[in-house]
Amino acid sequence: MLVTDSPSCPLFLSATEGVASSLTVDIDSINGASVAPKHAPASRDTEKMNTDSQISKSDPNANPGVEEAYRLVVLEIKQLEQARRNISARLEKAVSARDLLRQLILSDTSEHEDSKASSNAGLKRKKPTKHHRGSLTGEIVKRSRAILLSAGRPLERSELLEEIERDGFKVKASNPARFIGRTLWESEEFIHVPKAGYWIKGQHLPEAE
Repeated sequence: MLVTDSPSCPLFLSATEGVASSLTVDIDSINGASVAPKHAPASRDTEKMNTDSQISKSDPNANPGVEEAYRLVVLEIKQLEQARRNISARLEKAVSARDLLRQLILSDTSEHEDSKASSNAGLKRKKPTKHHRGSLTGEIVKRSRAILLSAGRPLERSELLEEIERDGFKVKASNPARFIGRTLWESEEFIHVPKAGYWIKGQHLPEAE
């Protein structure tokens, strides 16, 4: 066995100490690097600005084709972003205009329908005729007036029919309720209140409950 293989050999100890010393230096350098202050990660925009700055400072003769392509792509992105902002602004104005026109159309349509309904009602209303006393129409007018005065509010034709027949009077018609409605509609003594029924013309109209 060689003497240098022994741990107690001076040469072995010297070599060991040298390795330990070198290891100590390496560990210290690593520890120093690990405790170095950490900086917050750069944002995406900051990284992009740094990249653009590095590219602008690079050697123009390094790869001019790639740098020119990069510059064109960046320019196109800026143009597209501006176009998107313009489109968003135009879209917002178009939506507002559409909503306004829709309201105008609905308003005009409603007024036209109301005017048409009034016109049709005027055309359907026949010239008032005098009802002979004792005739069916005369009885309907007389009894309906009395029923409305007693009720104190407008009544629909079906309600009037029910009250008339309750008094024992028989309305001899194929459709009694329709006959009552037509009779009162053609009479100058009554008016029709929408969603309420028939009422006596000239009488104070009670407020709906």
